[in-house]
Amino acid sequence: NRAELLASVGRTNEALADFDTAIEQMPEDAELAVLRGQLRHRLRRFKPAMEDLTRALKLDPQNAAARTARGNVLAELGAFQQALAEFQQAIAVDPQWGEAYRSAAWLLATCPDRRFRNPQHAWQAAQQAARLGTPDDPFIWEALAAASASGGRFDQAVRYQQRALQAAGQYRNRAGELRLALYQQSQP
Repeated sequence: NRAELLASVGRTNEALADFDTAIEQMPEDAELAVLRGQLRHRLRRFKPAMEDLTRALKLDPQNAAARTARGNVLAELGAFQQALAEFQQAIAVDPQWGEAYRSAAWLLATCPDRRFRNPQHAWQAAQQAARLGTPDDPFIWEALAAASASGGRFDQAVRYQQRALQAAGQYRNRAGELRLALYQQSQP
C-alpha cells in the first residue's frame, strides 16, 4: 500500500524499493508484479516492465490488468499488432475491464502506423470504456476525444477534450491542451 501511495505522489524510487521488498516477501502475488510493471512503464523502463507483466501473467493467466499493461508497453515500443492482441485478450478474459477498451480505443485512434487506425472501432471501444468507467476519468474523455477526431467529428472531439481537461483538474497537462488546440483546428 505504501508503494502505491509513494508512486501516486511521485516518489518513484521509494515506491520501487517498496515494491521490490513486497515482491520478495510475496513472490506469488500477481497484483504486485502488475503494479510494479505499471510503475516501471511510467518511468519508461520498458524491459523491466515487460518482465514484471509477463511474470504476473505466469502467476495469473486471467489477469486483464496485466494483459492491458503489456499492450500499453508494446504500443509504446511500436509493436502495434501485438498490443492490439493483448487488448483483445484482456477483453476476452474480462469483458468488463474498461481499461482494455480505453487502451484499444487510443491505439486505434492515434496509432502512428496508419495501417492500425480504425476510427469506427476506436469509437466503439471508447464508448464501451465510457460505459464501464467512471464519469470523472479524464483518460476516458481523452479516448472519446481522440476517437471522435480520428473519425473527423472535431466539434465532438473538442467537447470531449474539454471534459478531459476539466476532469483532470490540477493534473491538467500540456499534452492535453495541445490536443485540444489540434481538435479546434480540425486536426486529429
